[in-house]
Amino acid sequence: MVTVYHNSDFLNFSFMNEAQVRSAWENIKQRNLTKVAEVTTESLDEAYQLTNNIDRSWVLNRKVRSFKSEARSTSIGDLMKFKGNSYVVATTGFIKL
Repeated sequence: MVTVYHNSDFLNFSFMNEAQVRSAWENIKQRNLTKVAEVTTESLDEAYQLTNNIDRSWVLNRKVRSFKSEARSTSIGDLMKFKGNSYVVATTGFIKL
């Protein structure tokens, strides 16, 4: 199971490298995060794909338990928790915190 949190400051992460993301993340407050989904998967990549609006709203995906009736796609700067670890969605892949 992957838990997905959307970060209200996600746009600030668009052009950051890994060191900048780690540094910036230290300043992110819990209030900036909204739990939006739990995804039945063992893959961060699949959780990312399933929480993106591709051909329909992602909240309709069967493997997704959504906590919102509508939501933007998961993006750079959002957070995923998996097996006790936290990961920030990066330009390419994920950065483990």
